[in-house]
Amino acid sequence: SVYEPLKSIDLPRPDNETLWDKLDHYYRIVKATLLMYQSPTTGLFPTKTCGDDQKAKIQDSLYCAAGAWALALAYRYA
Repeated sequence: SVYEPLKSIDLPRPDNETLWDKLDHYYRIVKATLLMYQSPTTGLFPTKTCGDDQKAKIQDSLYCAAGAWALALAYRYA
């Protein structure tokens, strides 16, 4: 499912990480969990990623888009 957390989140990271390293880490998470499943034609995100059911809900798509947008803003103002 799109909403399952990545196992790599719990990996230990060095304390001397720069802000850019942290943002890159979050980008990889967003890319693997959200952007990978975005529809190229509609821009919506499916509610389920397994099986043949590819229906998308507007509310779920807005939450996914807000996460990606927040990360983009973090990059812009970093």
